[in-house]
Amino acid sequence: MGTPDEIWSAVLELITDKPVLSWAANLRLERVEGGNVHLSVRPGHRDLLRFAQQQRERLAELMRGLLKRPVRVEITAASGDAITADGGSATTPVPAVRDTDTLSQQEAMSLPLVRQVFEHYDVALVDARKRKPDEHA
Repeated sequence: MGTPDEIWSAVLELITDKPVLSWAANLRLERVEGGNVHLSVRPGHRDLLRFAQQQRERLAELMRGLLKRPVRVEITAASGDAITADGGSATTPVPAVRDTDTLSQQEAMSLPLVRQVFEHYDVALVDARKRKPDEHA
């Protein structure tokens, strides 16, 4: 198709009208080698890595449609950690950090309002935190 910048510009154009994929704008296409698409998380967005890894198959589908061939997506952080879209081997995954203010995905999904949002909208849970008593919405 073209250079990585041209390909990624086409991807960003495709996702413009898809708010559910807006997070992909914080990724960068490093290179396309054969059937492998190498993406990285832009500096300052490392917290997006875990979510992007969960969504890499969605990106692979998008890239397959654009490149008109089967592809495998690898998403890399600045440290070189990678997870592949086909579940292939990768370097050390990013460890899950759990602090006392963070809810697990299961805990968040058990909340009635969260369930209602998921039933009515095409959304993905990125992060869930408990609100401190002195915080206002």
